[in-house]
Amino acid sequence: MGNWILMLRLDKRFLGSNIALMFGLLYWLDSVTQVLAGDQLSGAGAFWTGVVLISASTAYRSRKERLLNLRPTNAAQVAIWEALSIALIAMATAFERDLRMVFISHDPIPFYILPCLAIVAYCCAGIFVRLEHKPTN
Repeated sequence: MGNWILMLRLDKRFLGSNIALMFGLLYWLDSVTQVLAGDQLSGAGAFWTGVVLISASTAYRSRKERLLNLRPTNAAQVAIWEALSIALIAMATAFERDLRMVFISHDPIPFYILPCLAIVAYCCAGIFVRLEHKPTN
């Protein structure tokens, strides 16, 4: 439980990932209430959005911490976890059987747009870190 509290510490470098993590938790809790209320289609969208936001925000934050040398753990293991997390998001989005039939036409944001934006943000994290810590001459 202490790790979650440490992840939510306020630091302006991680403001975006903290917001995404909180929205992911809210979406996930919303999915539970929608499924309990009997609305499985909307519950599936909120559940998927929550999982994508939680996974992508932790992977993005982890990559940024690793590139800023703020993480004292083994960087290779962390990089493997990050890549696995982003790969699972990409594969689940690409191989979703119902994207063309039901979900993409009714609610494209949680099933296609957010996962694609999460992957783009993760790939651009290295660029953002390099721009923030540009050496001055």
